[in-house]
Amino acid sequence: MTLTLTGIRKDDKGGCLVKEEVTATIPDAGVQKTVREYIQYIDGTRLMEAPLSKGGSIPPLIRLDVDGAQWGIPVTLVNTGEQVSTDCNIVSVKKQKLFGKTRTVLTVKGKYCVPRKYASGIGLIEEADMRLTRIEHGAAQ
Repeated sequence: MTLTLTGIRKDDKGGCLVKEEVTATIPDAGVQKTVREYIQYIDGTRLMEAPLSKGGSIPPLIRLDVDGAQWGIPVTLVNTGEQVSTDCNIVSVKKQKLFGKTRTVLTVKGKYCVPRKYASGIGLIEEADMRLTRIEHGAAQ
């Protein structure tokens, strides 16, 4: 499975339009690709994600809260279809050398929460079993 995050452009409020592409090879189904776009922005101590919807309104989701408070987002359990809320927390803060710089790395885990890591100056570096392997810089937009 490959996850590609592309920063498309920044808006005048400091938000960034992100394009997320997931490509997976599934036995008996071949290569499957899903694409979604959202606005990512900072609101106080929170990293927020505002999905772009086609008709209707989808509320913004908290992706990270560095204030230390627990946060959650609504999810549907695959096996049962039950709708629950995740319970996410920062479980560790460490210094780590990544891409030539020492960075602060936050690890997020919790009940129903997809484990992930964020690094200062980069953002998301790990989610579930996917890890950031390279950073590409393109033309400014």
